[in-house]
Amino acid sequence: MLDALVITGGEPTLYGEELISFCQLFKEKFPQKLLKIDTNGSKPEMTEKLAEVADFCAMDFKSYDYSTFSTIDLSTIQQAFQKIKRFSDFEIRITLFPEYINFDSLKKMLNMVKFNGIKKITLQQYRPLEKSEKIYTKEEIVGWINQLQDIELSVLYRGF
Repeated sequence: MLDALVITGGEPTLYGEELISFCQLFKEKFPQKLLKIDTNGSKPEMTEKLAEVADFCAMDFKSYDYSTFSTIDLSTIQQAFQKIKRFSDFEIRITLFPEYINFDSLKKMLNMVKFNGIKKITLQQYRPLEKSEKIYTKEEIVGWINQLQDIELSVLYRGF
């Protein structure tokens, strides 16, 4: 009935060693089941520990400037990029929230991803709470990516 377990949030890595213990117990009891972790990258040391027990990690890269909504800095995100590569499989996701993402910031974010040795990125459509909120069309985003040919990343589009 169950193929996999996804641990998501809030931010699950805030649970520290309790999360590690839970994941270890899950894998002991259900070794044939897959275990996925969703994270924002704020606890790189936890991401590293989870790579030893979980099968997949998805990390949200929210902005090139976290200062408007968080105390996380880009050096922490870069550390998380290095740790997430220890998973057998992983995904870096950017949700295209217009308040945090524009062409220039996306270019910086993609360069940072590439600089950290990551070869693929998932760009997700932002789902507004109100119909009046701005969203980017897939055509706009594909146009941006076409302008950034030198980035040389594999790009997956989700939710468009």
